[in-house]
Amino acid sequence: MSERKSFLVFCDRIKELEMLTDEECGQLFKALMHYVREGAELETGSLPLKLMFSVFKSQIDENGEKWEQIREKRSIAAKKRWEKNNDTQDNANDANASKCIQSNANDAVTVTDTGTVTGTGTVTGTGTVYNNTVYSNNESIGEDKSSPPPTQNTRFKKPTLEQVEAYCCERNNGIDAERFYDYYEANGWKVGKNSMKDWKAAVRKWERNEYSTKKPDTKIRDENDPMNEGFV
Repeated sequence: MSERKSFLVFCDRIKELEMLTDEECGQLFKALMHYVREGAELETGSLPLKLMFSVFKSQIDENGEKWEQIREKRSIAAKKRWEKNNDTQDNANDANASKCIQSNANDAVTVTDTGTVTGTGTVTGTGTVYNNTVYSNNESIGEDKSSPPPTQNTRFKKPTLEQVEAYCCERNNGIDAERFYDYYEANGWKVGKNSMKDWKAAVRKWERNEYSTKKPDTKIRDENDPMNEGFV
């Protein structure tokens, strides 16, 4: 059975059709329908009817070949577009992954057994590192510290853009790190009227408020607005 479900009839054949009776025109039309759908030939003793069927049959076959060529070209073009878009997306994913790896590498801190901390700064003596802050104490370096010494007063140190990017990548939260950094850099790293104490907590707060790149229409709320009290 043919895959074609239609065929073209050109009006310039009206002169030839006028040579047939209305009954023969009806037979011709039905015969052409069967030919397109099933490939059936016209069986008739009428010579004019056979002649007209042959003319329309050739025209239908020619148009069918042209349509197959057009459909094949369109299929090839669509395949090329899909492959190009797929390669572009793969390159973008690789670039994002490399950026996260580089950000994590830039944020690394190394502690040596001589008591020297390198990375964001260098100090001498014994101490421990917590949230990128060095605490001096009388304990040896290398011990596992789940929290900073309770007697130590910590002072907020604003992060770098690379640190924010690395933390967002680590949590895979979709937050625009540059947008987060610029927002708090502009307001002096304050939460409402108070100075910020933990920028990572602010990132997690943004997650809960769904300020991610997955929702571009979301607007940052004004921290000085009384209706937003408690927003980080």
